[in-house]
Amino acid sequence: NSKNGLRYSQILTLIIGVLALLIALKMTSVLELMLHSYSFMVSGMIIPVLAALFTKKPNSIAALSSMIVGGGTTLSLIFSDINLPLGLDANIFGIGAALIAYLIVNFSRKS
Repeated sequence: NSKNGLRYSQILTLIIGVLALLIALKMTSVLELMLHSYSFMVSGMIIPVLAALFTKKPNSIAALSSMIVGGGTTLSLIFSDINLPLGLDANIFGIGAALIAYLIVNFSRKS
């Protein structure tokens, strides 16, 4: 139903807007905000883009899952101030989580 779809879109837009506002309030400079937004984008997008380029039939649901998990992992690690092993950047873990999410969803949907 298009009316329900519109309502879900409005609610999701509100939630994302509030989250963006909370994240922006935590930042101390515009440069820091830009660096974190690029980290979020890279860790969420690189696996779906590579899958689209190098697989015969990329899975859109796996790509969406990969974006959410990768970006979410990176942001969670950035804002939790956890000391990561070997001094690695949060992006490495986000990209790894995105790859795992893509593979799990992709292979589970094929069976």
